Amino acid sequence: MKICLIVLDGWGHNLKPKQKDAIQDANCKNMRFLSKKYLSYLIHASGKYVGLHEGCMGNSEVGHLTIGSGRVVKQNIILIDEAFSSGSIKENLRSLIALNKKRLHLIGLVSDGGIHSHVNHLIGLINTLSKNFEEIFVHCISDGRDTAPYAFTEYLDCILTNCLDSQNYSIASVGGRFYAMDRDNNEDRINKYFNTLTSEKEFDNIKNYIKDQYNKGYNDENIVPALFSTKGRIQKDDLILFFNFRADRMRQITKKFINEKYNLFTFTEYEKGLTQNVIFKPSKVINTLSDILEKNGIEQVHIAETEKYAHVTYFFNGGTEKKHKFEDRKIVESKKVKSFAENPKMSSENIANEIITSITENKQFIVANFAAPDMVGHTGDYNATVKAVECVDDQIGKIYNQCLLHNYVLIITADHGNAEIMFDEIQNLVSKKHTSNKVPFIVTIPKERTKNNTDWGYENSEYSLADVAPTILSLFGIEPPQEFTGKPIV
Repeated sequence: MKICLIVLDGWGHNLKPKQKDAIQDANCKNMRFLSKKYLSYLIHASGKYVGLHEGCMGNSEVGHLTIGSGRVVKQNIILIDEAFSSGSIKENLRSLIALNKKRLHLIGLVSDGGIHSHVNHLIGLINTLSKNFEEIFVHCISDGRDTAPYAFTEYLDCILTNCLDSQNYSIASVGGRFYAMDRDNNEDRINKYFNTLTSEKEFDNIKNYIKDQYNKGYNDENIVPALFSTKGRIQKDDLILFFNFRADRMRQITKKFINEKYNLFTFTEYEKGLTQNVIFKPSKVINTLSDILEKNGIEQVHIAETEKYAHVTYFFNGGTEKKHKFEDRKIVESKKVKSFAENPKMSSENIANEIITSITENKQFIVANFAAPDMVGHTGDYNATVKAVECVDDQIGKIYNQCLLHNYVLIITADHGNAEIMFDEIQNLVSKKHTSNKVPFIVTIPKERTKNNTDWGYENSEYSLADVAPTILSLFGIEPPQEFTGKPIV
């Protein structure tokens, strides 16, 4: 048995297609064909099905973790929410408070997107820590990607409204996530953000500055970093807490501050060994799909471009950097562009070539990620996203033909939705964020099926991403570990 698992990043399915649905509107001849010919379902990829709050949209980290672990793992946002609601957050923060520093800087994404952070956590930190520090400075990273593109001042007002009893904090800076949360080694972006927070150049009024940025054509995602008080400049003797709970987009900026010898804590573990000062220690996810394949001597290859490399390795493997004995990894460079809409194909063709090479080498298990539908979808450019989807569909056709030639079972799924909703009809705005829609699951095993409910060939189901790994082990004829909570789909 040989299996090729493809994860289409951001490829959701809207059962009631609306305007600017880049999946429905694209010429997806291969995905349509496969969904009609083979066993195919729509499966859950959000909310409680992936360890998040009910109705919360999925994301790449959670999606790949759920696929690779074969279970629902309670996510950090739930654990942190519980700590604030129970009051146990004070115990988590004890080591930070014990350093007895006078000045604290809180840095993170100010948003209710719930993908990388949550504004409620920032509010909770301000109100919890205000009595333990003489001064607290908030360095806001604006979103505009997992939220509406011009919503930052709403979150700013939310902070001000909910922190009335905390008088010793101030909003010290703002900068778009384009700069602060780069994960593709664009050092110019990280350096610009770092230099702003540690420099003495200041602007007068944050709301006026935001308005001016909007007038210049920027949205929340790419607001140019600005400091609003030299008093809020980060100094070497100060203490920093990064309050994002998702790791991948905080590693570079955190490493920058560590390399420059600043004192800091992180909300969660961003990378093993990066710092010992972690507020919420990681829980261990054992006996993942990759673990079980290794124990059974099965060769595996993990393939992605740099933008999603961590997802098919670190997250897919249960939150560990460890490379397995029979595991090979292939990284394809993501092209350096200001916006992925400029290059909607991204590195999809090169990803397909790497997959096909691994197929011709008869690797027993291949997992690969196509980043383009999600990354281009996040630009909000509908036409570019259609091109991204069509390019990926073309690659699926090539991979499918090679799977037939070399006797592979091809499995196709997605980690979450995005590209299928490119316009928010309620707010009458471009939509660049993830969705809570179900995602495809196709396995190239012909089977008699009941009449489907969609024009694609999918059967609507109550299966979820947690059922993907058990299905793969079932096809290999391997008993799932007791830690798996998912069930085989076939």
